[in-house]
Amino acid sequence: MQYNTSIAGPRTDSYRFTITSKDDINLKALRKDIATFNKHLKRRLLADAINTSKFANSSFDNKFKCVKLQGRGPRVVNGELVHPGCHQSLRHEYATSFAVYVEDDCTYTRMFSHFLDTGITVTEQQKMQKAEHAKFILSMNARDNKKSRFLNALNKI
Repeated sequence: MQYNTSIAGPRTDSYRFTITSKDDINLKALRKDIATFNKHLKRRLLADAINTSKFANSSFDNKFKCVKLQGRGPRVVNGELVHPGCHQSLRHEYATSFAVYVEDDCTYTRMFSHFLDTGITVTEQQKMQKAEHAKFILSMNARDNKKSRFLNALNKI
């Protein structure tokens, strides 16, 4: 494990360490710790919601956490970019090492808050989002097909 030892310190508080493999023991331990933290937070929030019979946003001072990996390594090989957009984000298959971050999981926090307000579980919310996305994709494809048929008809004239 390689810790950031620069004089100024890390540029963000969420940075933890750098690893060279996703099988790193320290990464596994960190993920286990974060999972335990999230489990205890979920239990506490559920208990608070049951005891007060009303959810208060102030109980979300502690947010759910997630572990994120940012690929590090060369972006140019033999004078060519390793993949499009690699200057913004290096895909993991091209990375030689990974910077490990622990960040707030805002999406899960929002979905769990919605669960406490409405009773719709996070899994049900995710299924609804997938269905809405599939419906959107179908409508976009139908619109494109309609436009294609119209253009084909114009070309025949």
